[in-house]
Amino acid sequence: MIRLANQQDLAQVQKLYQVLRPHDPELSAEVAAQTWRRLCEDSNTHIIVAEVEGQLASTYSLTLNLSLANGARPFAMIEHVITLDAFRRRGLSQAVLKYGIELAWQLDCYNTNRHKDVIAQREFSASETRQRMKGIVTLRSSSFTQYQKC
Repeated sequence: MIRLANQQDLAQVQKLYQVLRPHDPELSAEVAAQTWRRLCEDSNTHIIVAEVEGQLASTYSLTLNLSLANGARPFAMIEHVITLDAFRRRGLSQAVLKYGIELAWQLDCYNTNRHKDVIAQREFSASETRQRMKGIVTLRSSSFTQYQKC
């Protein structure tokens, strides 16, 4: 099932992030709970998850960015994309990305790039996902543009 994360998902999302970013410092339970609550309550942040048999198998963060451009319509960014090894090659990354794209459209994100969306058409391998995580993937309605960090 593809859905938005909720307050009860904190521990499982943290496990996914530990796989994605194993060298991050461990958060105290209090800091993790406070931050998670703020993320869940933030109307511009959407943590999308794929749940398989009660376990979160894949996730990413879709963040809306307010803008004065394009009639003051927001654009969205995707970050922290991860699928657990045991659940790869099942189309979960594609499914969570599709869910987020549809959500971004519903939230009136604009389209500035006319290139066909290739990201949501296939599931990335682990190495491709890690390579993409080195850049920021910006979602603008039905297309993506990747910007490499300086």
